Amino acid sequence: LHGRRENGFGNRLPAVAATLPYTSGAMLSAAREALNNHLGAVAPCSGFHHAGYDFAGGFCTFNGLMITAAVFGQAVHQDVEAGFAPILFTTGVRKGSYLTGRFLGALLFVCIVYACISLGLWVGSVTPFVERSVFGPNRLIPYVWPYVVTVLPNVFLTGAIFFSLAALLRSMTPVYVGGVVLLIGYLITEAETVWVTAQG
Repeated sequence: LHGRRENGFGNRLPAVAATLPYTSGAMLSAAREALNNHLGAVAPCSGFHHAGYDFAGGFCTFNGLMITAAVFGQAVHQDVEAGFAPILFTTGVRKGSYLTGRFLGALLFVCIVYACISLGLWVGSVTPFVERSVFGPNRLIPYVWPYVVTVLPNVFLTGAIFFSLAALLRSMTPVYVGGVVLLIGYLITEAETVWVTAQG
């Protein structure tokens, strides 16, 4: 936090370090709220640390894991929790069709949420009250490419894991634990990568 080490932007600006308690605190608060209300919570500043002067990169799907976990887990768990699943399957709906529909619905919803992040970043970049000198050229590909190569594969993979946990174990607790385990694994991998890079 004192700017002694280079951050992800390749600088040691105290202003960047000063945002860490807020971004980390927002994510922690969202995770606690999701665990307490058994629904979902949002940390709106998650992921913006990946954006730079000349590229858009407001996605951090690992920081948004709890949102993905809540949506995908709840998509399949809500009927079990409400006691509606036995009634649902007496209507002739096949289990495979039901699970496929729930998974695709959750996938579409989460993809729309992440697409709104790109839209918000673009709208923010063209508003008249921002200083133009802090932005690079405003092109479409820096908004779309991170979404296609980072968000979509990560949401599909982590969503499938969370959905499977909720469907097989019929509880949201393993879903949230799975999200925390994936996040910790990501952080360990990231720390290991930094350490290996620093060794030369």
